[in-house]
Amino acid sequence: MPNVKAIRNESDLAEAEERIWTLWEAAESSLEAEERDILEILVSDYYRRIREVEDEKNPIDPIDVIRYEMDKRGWKQSDLVPFLGAQSRVSEVLSGKRKLNLKMIKAISGALSVPPERLI
Repeated sequence: MPNVKAIRNESDLAEAEERIWTLWEAAESSLEAEERDILEILVSDYYRRIREVEDEKNPIDPIDVIRYEMDKRGWKQSDLVPFLGAQSRVSEVLSGKRKLNLKMIKAISGALSVPPERLI
């Protein structure tokens, strides 16, 4: 069984990443390859947890989320009218002059396939 430990801090992270590089060319199906794969999962999980903490400290602006999703789909402001109401309301929301209400959040969330909590 590979010898691995949880990654709880930057020192653990550095050790794990260094070990991954030493095992990088291990033969598949070997114990070394198994250890490398487990360490990669642990490193990935550590980065995910750090990102979640950073996201809580620096929340993403809901308008940035909407604009990003619009860009991804090639949408214009007018494409949001069915979900937010009149063109003037869309402009107010995207300029930050009007806050999203619950009804808007539900509509936009569904239309853009974005979790509602990203829009609050």
